[in-house]
Amino acid sequence: MRIQAISDISLRQDNQDNYWACRLEIENKEHGVICVCDGMGGLDDGKRTSARVVEELRKVITESGSTEGIIGVIQEVNDKVYQEHLGKRKSGTTCVLVISDGESYTMYNVGDSRCYMFSERGVIRLSEDHTVLEKMRKTGEEITEEKYKKYKNVLTRCIGASSKTVVDTLTGKCGKGDSFLVCSDGFWHTLKADDFISGRVRNLQEMVTRCKELGENDNITACMLDI
Repeated sequence: MRIQAISDISLRQDNQDNYWACRLEIENKEHGVICVCDGMGGLDDGKRTSARVVEELRKVITESGSTEGIIGVIQEVNDKVYQEHLGKRKSGTTCVLVISDGESYTMYNVGDSRCYMFSERGVIRLSEDHTVLEKMRKTGEEITEEKYKKYKNVLTRCIGASSKTVVDTLTGKCGKGDSFLVCSDGFWHTLKADDFISGRVRNLQEMVTRCKELGENDNITACMLDI
């Protein structure tokens, strides 16, 4: 397995993205782990909340040598952050996590950070955006330019901003030659479908530069796992 990761502050004053990318033994077998959490820029402590989720996930997986506690950890952090910010301005973060042993994978997702899978079948987006715009698209509501600008960065689900959160999970098969990409919205916002189809996104440094050249001013973080 091969892992690469990059995080760039872009034009922001600080980087509220956090990530974890490593190979480690889980249940007596080597696994690749890639995770991106994007602290919500308009909220207090977004940087701290995203780092907290990454650290708690790292702790439960490495200490237990298992993936059983992942959803529980995310829900526990959600509850703590929400309680700590009662009566204050809210804090929150997205989270997308992929764990694979080279034969199968599990993806966990909350928010609008994304996960893509590259295989001989092409490029598939495994994650669903938990956003107001995505909800509009699903219901067939017309998205005007005004609505797009108003709701572009509005999430319907994240970690920490409400009393409960729901974690999407997806499992599937994979094999040699397959790859997984997890990234914050600063990475995918300005890129086109052809960047993914052509495989150019595999060069993360080149893509970060391209994102900034195209006008992206948000933090940009991406991790890639090649099986």
